[in-house]
Amino acid sequence: MLSSFNSGKYLTRTYERERERCAQDKDRYSTADQAYYEISGQSPGMGDRERMEDGFKMDTDPIDPLTNPTEIDIRDVRKEIGR
Repeated sequence: MLSSFNSGKYLTRTYERERERCAQDKDRYSTADQAYYEISGQSPGMGDRERMEDGFKMDTDPIDPLTNPTEIDIRDVRKEIGR
């Protein structure tokens, strides 16, 4: 059974509502509250999106040692992951 102790918080409407308020006005919430609502981005509403986006990016590993690696987004290669 899900509860607020094992990620059940994501299922509640109050969590979503308070998270949105925290993202819009961080000054009203303590650091502990921001951690609970997982708000850490620079702009309102961003949260951890920046960190999650980086998880989809990776560098290529060219066979030719004279070729520089390039960064690709795996969502462009594997369409089933989506954007």
